[in-house]
Amino acid sequence: MNTFHIMFFKAAATRHLKSYARAPNYLLPFCRISQSTRHSVKPVVAIKRETVNLWEQRSPLAPNQVKQLVQNGVRVLVQPSNRRCFSAAEFEAAGAIMQEDLHEANLILGVKRPTKLRSTDLLPEKTYAFFTHTIKAQPDNMEMLDTLLERKIRTIDYECMVNSANQRLVAFGKYAGFSGTIDILHGLGIRLLAMGHTTPFLQISMAHNYTNLQQAQQSVRLAGYEVARGRLPDSIGPLIIVVHGDGNVSQGSQMILDSLPVRYIHPEQLNEVARNGSKNCIYVCVANVSHYMEHVDGKPFVMSEYFEQPQKYRSNFIEKQQPAKSHKLFVARLKDKWDLHVQHAFLCFCPVETCKKTYRLFSTAIQLRHPSSDRESFKPFRRRTHG
Repeated sequence: MNTFHIMFFKAAATRHLKSYARAPNYLLPFCRISQSTRHSVKPVVAIKRETVNLWEQRSPLAPNQVKQLVQNGVRVLVQPSNRRCFSAAEFEAAGAIMQEDLHEANLILGVKRPTKLRSTDLLPEKTYAFFTHTIKAQPDNMEMLDTLLERKIRTIDYECMVNSANQRLVAFGKYAGFSGTIDILHGLGIRLLAMGHTTPFLQISMAHNYTNLQQAQQSVRLAGYEVARGRLPDSIGPLIIVVHGDGNVSQGSQMILDSLPVRYIHPEQLNEVARNGSKNCIYVCVANVSHYMEHVDGKPFVMSEYFEQPQKYRSNFIEKQQPAKSHKLFVARLKDKWDLHVQHAFLCFCPVETCKKTYRLFSTAIQLRHPSSDRESFKPFRRRTHG
């Protein structure tokens, strides 16, 4: 945590703008405190308990960062939690105060939204900072957005924090790719088992069950060893995993996939590999929008134009690149007005010749979304086109 970060937390937790005249202008709207603490000597920052997932162990601040805030005159409250990766003793040693009541806090930090919307979970007329997942009008979180407005809660959404170049300051890193890929491989094993197929992927657990990354990678390697020995059922394969993009999440995903016996292919090779590929390896295709979006008038693809005027482009994935064995399923799922649009996700093509009738809709392709991707951006990997 550098001087700028400390200044941000102090500015966000106080209204005394003259004391922080050198703070960037975009921080000033965040500088509000409640009437009862307006003349408090120290700004108060709180860390709320994470409740959205049973396995959520993250904390918005680590004890060493709390210590820096305390040393710079910030009072830090921490809501007790037995799930948090840091213990209460570590926070107390850093100078934080462990307590349930966060009413005196001027700024309340979290990672994710609270599970419930009780007045004790979202305190009225406070300033919160967490991932709201509302910027795209996600239906699941509209009730929470209404609650924030009704209770006059100022919300700092990490997703909206950008620099002068409009680049996000708090974004997914490689660890999102690590954990997401491990969970996806685990889910693939469970899904295939439900369809009547035992595979080496059953050896892979969910990411939160591993002590460290090395332990998780070793589990993936052991599963990969079984795949290389031909332990995938004859009714499954060749298995193709399409990873979208080349950013941090994609790079992290590829690092995990490299623990398997993988062969990288170009999007144009998907159909050929689906017909004649090997079953003792896993094919990985890294695809960008330039691989599956084309100009409606046949002009060359221009990335800047695509983002500024997406109505001029359409997906050619179904017609040109998607494996033929999966074509029928995707036409049924995407239909007329929907085009492929992948966001932080995997598309697993796994021809399954013999599966239970109950799962007949999944007999030609299996779709698994990255846990960090929005449900609306999946469905599966689609975007409504203009017109």
